[in-house]
Amino acid sequence: MAENVPPKASSETASRGLRRMIRRRKIADGVFAALGIVLVVASLSVLVALFGRLAADGFGRLWETHEVRPNGYAPARFDIIGVLRRGDDGTVILQRDSLVISGENIDAAKLAPLEGKAVLAEGRIPSPGQRVMEVEAVSALPDGKAPRFSRQNVPAVLRRGEEGWILEPVPLRLDVTTAEAEPLLGRRVCLTPGRPYGDPLRIESMDRLVRQTFFGAMPSRDPARAGIKSAIVGSILV
Repeated sequence: MAENVPPKASSETASRGLRRMIRRRKIADGVFAALGIVLVVASLSVLVALFGRLAADGFGRLWETHEVRPNGYAPARFDIIGVLRRGDDGTVILQRDSLVISGENIDAAKLAPLEGKAVLAEGRIPSPGQRVMEVEAVSALPDGKAPRFSRQNVPAVLRRGEEGWILEPVPLRLDVTTAEAEPLLGRRVCLTPGRPYGDPLRIESMDRLVRQTFFGAMPSRDPARAGIKSAIVGSILV
């Protein structure tokens, strides 16, 4: 015969079971809340770190400048830039910017004997405003005389600098009969050479270069020249 359980004892057993279940639920909720807080803090920490890295990398970019023509256009792929001067013989010359040598075929041991001497660097001449030149070969300049202007080589003096091996191009003699050079002497200019290339190099057009900031530049496919001027003007007008 089954033993009858008093109603009071049955009620207490059910109450204890309910309290245990509520306690387990509270513990689970607490663990879930703590885990959520940890994950949120970790996510915010990563976000702050990424934003800090982005700000550190991009803040300097806001104040960088690049060179453009007075009309706002960047120098074309085959233009030449540098400082316009007058040579000792009275001819107009262009002192091009120094270039940093780069390339898989560059052997420092072979370049060392050429330091301080006139050399001929063969390779891909970088676009105006770029300083790194992919060089295929560097050899001593025959008789120390620079050849006529070419897109495939640069006659220069080889130096060793903090950035590595540096090419200081020899001055380029110019024929400026079709361009007004006198007002631009001593200034940085952008030249469009005429073909065929000769010595002196005939110049078809000549413009001074001006500095442009990130806020004053238009959008560009070149990240180094891209700006937000159009976005600023559009936001103001809207």
